[in-house]
Amino acid sequence: MAGTAAPPPWGRSVPEIVPVGFRAASRRSPPPVTLERSKTERLRCPESWIATRSETPARTMFRTAVRRRSIDHEQRVVRSRARAAPDLGGEDVGPGDCPQSARRNVASRTDGAGGGLEHLGDRTPGHTVAQVLRCPLQSTPNAAGEMQMASSLIRGRYVISRVTGATSAVVIPDGAVAQRDGLILAVGTYADLKARYPTDPVLGGPEFVVVPGLVNDHFHVGLTPFQLGAPDLPLELWSFARLGAKEVDTYLDHLYGAMLMIESGTTTVQVLPTIMRHTRFDAEAAAPILRAYREAGMRLSCGITAVDQNAFIAGPQGGDNEFFDRLPGDLASRARALLVPASCPTSDLVAAAEELIVRISEEKDPRLRAVLAPSNVHRCSDALLVAFKALAVRHRTNIHIHLQETVYQKAYGLRKWGRTPLAHLDELGFLGPDVTCGHGVWLTEDDIDLLARTRTSICHNASSNLRVQSGIAPIGRLLQVGIRIALGSDEAGLNDDKDLIQEMRLVLKLHRVPGIASTAPTAHQVLEMATVNGARAAGFGDVGTLEPGQRADMVLLSLRHIEEPYLDEGVPIVDAVVHRARVLDVDTVLIDGELVMQGRRLTRIDRSTLLKELGKALNRPLRPRETERRELASALEPHLRRFYAEPIDAVATPHACYNAR
Repeated sequence: MAGTAAPPPWGRSVPEIVPVGFRAASRRSPPPVTLERSKTERLRCPESWIATRSETPARTMFRTAVRRRSIDHEQRVVRSRARAAPDLGGEDVGPGDCPQSARRNVASRTDGAGGGLEHLGDRTPGHTVAQVLRCPLQSTPNAAGEMQMASSLIRGRYVISRVTGATSAVVIPDGAVAQRDGLILAVGTYADLKARYPTDPVLGGPEFVVVPGLVNDHFHVGLTPFQLGAPDLPLELWSFARLGAKEVDTYLDHLYGAMLMIESGTTTVQVLPTIMRHTRFDAEAAAPILRAYREAGMRLSCGITAVDQNAFIAGPQGGDNEFFDRLPGDLASRARALLVPASCPTSDLVAAAEELIVRISEEKDPRLRAVLAPSNVHRCSDALLVAFKALAVRHRTNIHIHLQETVYQKAYGLRKWGRTPLAHLDELGFLGPDVTCGHGVWLTEDDIDLLARTRTSICHNASSNLRVQSGIAPIGRLLQVGIRIALGSDEAGLNDDKDLIQEMRLVLKLHRVPGIASTAPTAHQVLEMATVNGARAAGFGDVGTLEPGQRADMVLLSLRHIEEPYLDEGVPIVDAVVHRARVLDVDTVLIDGELVMQGRRLTRIDRSTLLKELGKALNRPLRPRETERRELASALEPHLRRFYAEPIDAVATPHACYNAR
């Protein structure tokens, strides 16, 4: 079937293929991403920098960058790249042809003891990422210092420009995207764009499909609690068990998370830092997080989070205080001392949040946004929720809040307010198009109508909800009433790997309720969730689609495994990608026109060194405070089970029936 879309807003006619009608036979061994150049131009290659571990304390990962490449080795690498560029006619290029202007000095930057913040997340004491940078052709540093392709064409056998409906998308066969300085100039057929931009280098080719960069709209940490020693349990028990997890350096942890996301095609992430009750999330707390994603090259929406009550407990019998009051005296004292830090007034939390919003705004970094993230309805007082909503309106930023993730959170709302937590937010005037609610597993029909009426969005974290036994969100019903849905990996996905491609496939299959009359998300809807819907929820209106005027965030997926050994040519390419793509198919990733991964090789992060550094930091005995927390979590578990033992059948009527007695 083929259809014709309304003319796109940029004026030029772009064909809409629904589904794609022609699919050339796949090749067994697709070439790597190639760079096409005129024969008169010469290949430029940066110098390679290999980091050495410094002798500074444990929080310092790299102090210097040491150049260690022999001339012979450099010439071999350059000749290898020259052979991959057929337009060069096999011309040999020596190391002297790599100009200084094309090189980026990645020596570590550290401040002295009295050094102040020059930028949030930059020049702070701590680790500096090692970068082994493969400089693209015609690349120049932009204002922020990233190595970008000044201009380039990104070519694919298909370019998926944007989703237009439940079963339709703008797809350009033998298409290309033209970008300059990170801005998309044009999208169309390769022949047309090559004629318009004849001297621009070309990434990709007919063995690839070009898709918008994926957006992870709900992310907490790099290493999961399971990796750090906390067992998988239902969320209410898991929240305490994870207290005994080994502590990991914040910068390294988020750099690791960024690495995994880039490798699986994610270009934008919304980070929701995990904090304790009454803890200020301020510029100092944000600095290592911002620094990690800035150095990785990712687009970041930084959640400014806050908690001022019930950090751990919410159920039909109450919250933290009700639980602590039921504990034996000595255990209650230990729990309160360890888990309830000195009180920070709600007004201070709000002031710290506003200061950080202003500082992030003053950065004027196109890859950085701030979003307000009050942790959960039961974890925030009404005063904090109202104040954060006012901040969001005043600073025109979005809000992300956890909501009704488990049936116990729903039961807490019914006990505390006589209504669901979502209905309570509505009473406070909190909901609206600027608000995204994370999870939304235990929504009532009235809740769903309320979301639709207020145009509030949902972020679906399917694998995490399964892993911590929270349930399955009513995604089919939400789609029926037109609620915008984004996707997130949360804290613990299926494989501990932040794989949003796998998450898309899970969402596609998980909601297929038995019965031929049931409705489930389509591949097109799921791709929309993982791209433009997530971008809007994270506060980025200029990514998520491949259209002129948007930022050049995109992914080249190899078609080899997607089509091998055979795929009928009538299968729409969007369906093929969502059903069959895997991490190993992610070949090249561009963010703002910058190559952050090419040929599955990261350009900003030294993968092996990062993994070694993390392993070295964590391969140690438990620290005394870790041992104390682990012992406390074990002692509290039987009391937690009794506290949550009240039957929940009255508030647990399912939206869908997957089986029956």
